[in-house]
Amino acid sequence: MDKPNADLRVLVVDDSQSIRSFLKAILTELGVGEVLTAENGTAAIAVLDTCDGTIDLLISDLAMPGMDGVELLRMVGQRCPGVAVLTISSLDARLRFSVSQMAQHLGLTVLGLLGKPFGEQDIRNALDRYHEVRRTGAVMPTDPMSDAEIASALHDRRVEVHYQPKVRIDSAHVVGVEALARLRDPRRGLVHPAAFIESTEAGGQIENLTYQVIDIALRDAGTWAREGLRLNVGINISSSAICRLDLPEHVEAVAASHGLSPSQITMEITEAEMGSGSELFDVCARFRIRGFGLAIDDFGTGESSLPRLRSLPFTELKIDRRYVDGAARSREIRAILESSLDLGRRLGMSVVAEGVQQVEDWQLLEQIGCDIAQGYLVSRPMPGDKVAGWALRWKQRGGNA
Repeated sequence: MDKPNADLRVLVVDDSQSIRSFLKAILTELGVGEVLTAENGTAAIAVLDTCDGTIDLLISDLAMPGMDGVELLRMVGQRCPGVAVLTISSLDARLRFSVSQMAQHLGLTVLGLLGKPFGEQDIRNALDRYHEVRRTGAVMPTDPMSDAEIASALHDRRVEVHYQPKVRIDSAHVVGVEALARLRDPRRGLVHPAAFIESTEAGGQIENLTYQVIDIALRDAGTWAREGLRLNVGINISSSAICRLDLPEHVEAVAASHGLSPSQITMEITEAEMGSGSELFDVCARFRIRGFGLAIDDFGTGESSLPRLRSLPFTELKIDRRYVDGAARSREIRAILESSLDLGRRLGMSVVAEGVQQVEDWQLLEQIGCDIAQGYLVSRPMPGDKVAGWALRWKQRGGNA
């Protein structure tokens, strides 16, 4: 029998002995290999020091005497980069949400934020999400790639592109994919962008990466089109590349060489990275004049949302996953989701919900009228040669995840 939790080491931190015992019993019943416990943050750090800091999941209360849960998260983030965390607390839901945002900024993998009381199914769901997060198909090393490793990968054209499908929520029809960069490293294998994007930008190599991704993604889209699968391809454009005045002409030429029309391509610009120079308005306007789609990506993560929505000709609004995942169970997340959806609708944009991982969130999105879903509930990112086969199987299953 498959025992996915057998190798897990979980640390439970709560000042209530009864809650610690309750959680330990649930985790043991679910087959977790090792469950450690601590009554507060100070004791938790002592446990981490004793076990060399190697834990897979931290389940922690927030309000505890001595070192509270917030300080504990910060210290755990320093000792265990990327570790998964599940917060539990009777504190106000908005405060819990604020703490989860802080944890994400620390590089922690936030599985959820539970209020008290909670039950066995809540913990089961969190473990399921843990395994979903870990099954990404790419290595996520804690240490970033060096400038030399990145330069070597770009020089040798070891850039690979994986694609995550986007489907209409009302019909489950596959309408497009988002192109996601990966680097192939001789020692590490296939490397997730978390380990190289920031270094690539800081080292001035992001334009090289962007142009290689454009070439690969449009080549793959041309192949799918010849096989009878016409998909819109979303391509992420860095803040420096989007200000290259020749970018629209370059993308148009590459698209034409593969038999694609501009309407099959959407340029995705992350909200937090948009500059304010005239070049941005120039390039975006000329993309739209040529018929390309223009998406504001990770909406809700930047500081200039409303001015940018008003001044740039966006056709698509992509709501960041932190305002989608768990919305069906959180009044606060749902409020932000619905407000973002309403704003996009009023501005005449197609609205995409990113990070859809749970059936209940899909059902909520369907209920409130969101257009498109993207996330693990539909599919994980996949290589280009797997897309056509996946799309056929999805259609045969009737669009069931």
